[in-house]
Amino acid sequence: MSLFVNMRFQDFILNFPSRKIQLDCIFGAHRIYTSEVIHLKRKFGQWKEEKRKRDSKDLRFYEYVEAVKLMGDRYVPPGKVAFRAKIGKSYQLPHKGIIPEQLGVIARYQGQGRLAEPGFPNPRWVDGELVILDGKYIRGGPLVGFVYWAPEYHCLVFFNRLRLQE
Repeated sequence: MSLFVNMRFQDFILNFPSRKIQLDCIFGAHRIYTSEVIHLKRKFGQWKEEKRKRDSKDLRFYEYVEAVKLMGDRYVPPGKVAFRAKIGKSYQLPHKGIIPEQLGVIARYQGQGRLAEPGFPNPRWVDGELVILDGKYIRGGPLVGFVYWAPEYHCLVFFNRLRLQE
């Protein structure tokens, strides 16, 4: 991890009644066959794939987060966006009674996850959800999760915030 030691990130904090969650930082996930490291970045504007109309009165800009892979797997390589979600009250989804309380879900947001075949051919966006967790029910537990809702693939990936050495 020494490659990332000198990186600095501006604070991006979401305020919830029970706690403040910093999102503009480095997160890691360890799964059975692979590990991944992402940089969750806060952005304003539109997703690149959305069709833009210069003279349109309906042109909207919004706040969103992108998860850029720093260390990836053979499906979504480093430097590519793994998932993204529009954040803000208008994009927040209900979570009471949908996700088990033991996970400590604070918020859910509409998003998209990227899936591809090994080597990154034919990448595509699928529906998904960014899930913000409080971490209090899972000791040292995850703070961010992403749910991929592809027709052939349903998966929830948990990410812990990584603490980098100064």
